[in-house]
Amino acid sequence: MEGMEIRSPRVLVADDDENVREVTREMLRGLGMEADSVRARGELVDRYKRALLAGRRYDLVILGVYHPLELGGGTLIVMLQEIDPQVKVLISTATLGGTTFPSQCCHGIVGYLDRPYRTQDLMRAVNEALRQCGNESVGPRTFLS
Repeated sequence: MEGMEIRSPRVLVADDDENVREVTREMLRGLGMEADSVRARGELVDRYKRALLAGRRYDLVILGVYHPLELGGGTLIVMLQEIDPQVKVLISTATLGGTTFPSQCCHGIVGYLDRPYRTQDLMRAVNEALRQCGNESVGPRTFLS
């Protein structure tokens, strides 16, 4: 892997609950990752698109959802996929309860994170999602348990 730049993972946290959003962002930063946060609705697609155009793609989006059906058939994920077909989304919810997402957005979802979660739960879910993504440019320090 000579010549490849190793960097910290870039994660975008999208949640309408400001407390969840900010605490999750700070947990990720404490784990050595670059993390930004936005409200889940309009800001998510705009921020992701701006980062992609600037050459600073997010390795992972953590999308807070209070109920999977509130996505309106996976609209947010589909919108992200239209911008970046390789987008990877980790769903964070307290009410998954066996509900599945519509098939048109499932290939962008790389995992689920049940709320409430502790730092080690978040680390485990993010690390698994990044491994699943096969992201070779992400630094090894994020895989410490």
